[in-house]
Amino acid sequence: MAGGKRTSKKPSTPPKGSQEVAFSSPLAATTRALAIPEILISILSMCRKADLGRAALVSHKWSLVALEQLWKELDSIIPLLLLVQPLRLASDTGDETTWASALIRWSESLAYWIRLLQEFDGNVADTDWVRLRRYACRVRSLEFDENDTIYEEEESFIAPWSIQALALVHPFGPSLLPNLRKLSWCCTRDDTVLSILPFTSSSLSTLELEIEKDVSEEDIQRLLRSLTYRASTLEHFKLSTRCPVTSINESLAQCLNSKLNLRTVKLPQYFHTPEILASLGSLRGLEELGADWTYSQTDYIEAGTTLIFPQGSYPSLRTLHFHSSLTLATRLFRRPGPVSQLKEVCFSTPKCYPFKSLKIFLSALAQGCPRLETLLLNLASPIIQEDAPDGPLSR
Repeated sequence: MAGGKRTSKKPSTPPKGSQEVAFSSPLAATTRALAIPEILISILSMCRKADLGRAALVSHKWSLVALEQLWKELDSIIPLLLLVQPLRLASDTGDETTWASALIRWSESLAYWIRLLQEFDGNVADTDWVRLRRYACRVRSLEFDENDTIYEEEESFIAPWSIQALALVHPFGPSLLPNLRKLSWCCTRDDTVLSILPFTSSSLSTLELEIEKDVSEEDIQRLLRSLTYRASTLEHFKLSTRCPVTSINESLAQCLNSKLNLRTVKLPQYFHTPEILASLGSLRGLEELGADWTYSQTDYIEAGTTLIFPQGSYPSLRTLHFHSSLTLATRLFRRPGPVSQLKEVCFSTPKCYPFKSLKIFLSALAQGCPRLETLLLNLASPIIQEDAPDGPLSR
């Protein structure tokens, strides 16, 4: 308008934040990316334990994620026990000692707590149980081998009563690791075989037991009877032992029959007795009946090689690994039953058989397992007949 006040048109202001996007540095972009929990979890899940320890010192948010990854899988029980009471080294005590003697003193003081339960003072009162619980809830997998030493020091083992004492005094119920999913435990002595029980939580899905020859048959039976009433949600079970099946047949069958959610079972050779097979045959979800070869040099037990699958048993079985004679294996595949649905078979036999017997076995296998996809044979060198046809099986 003439004579009016001239107004100048202001330049349009860019949207808020656009300059930050346009001129942001790569470092700022990386910082924003790492603020996304999914990305941070994915990156830290691939880090080494030492790097996870450093990442836990960056910030509170990083600490939560790093500690989850660091404590998710433990290959020793020592870090958990050190949360209860620290070990004292020679530099702390002023005397000349070793890890072995320090560890023994630590274990003895932990066991002494049992005698202090009435007073509930001393070292127990100083323990931060809430902190212990916070770390214990992070553990999903635990491996414990009583043969392992601490920091490469010989004879530096945890005293057998330490874990049992801790299970008695901690105030958070029967399970030390409430969210544990996988437990691998190696027992070497009678007085430690029951130490596994405080770790068999209701969330446990995989249990791998290795029991060496120094553990008595009576203690193995006690352990199996105790496990009958624990870990009801177990899906995968593996047992390695030199103990003959005749000594623990009944207790093992009862224990397996109580695990209604079992999907895979691996037992030592010569452990497929009629009682154990009957207890497993009623499990509707069992998909794999495997064999463990940790202790392959064991005495032959005929009762554990006669595989008899009643009609209507093992409705979901797809994988079978077993150790038997060629004659019994041929008889197994000639019978109608769950073998007709097998997709993988692994058969091992220690004896030598003529080529004719091997052909009869393979014929029975082909007819009895029409859905077979994988076949693994571990045979002693067969006796080759002069008129045997030339081919892979004749060599």
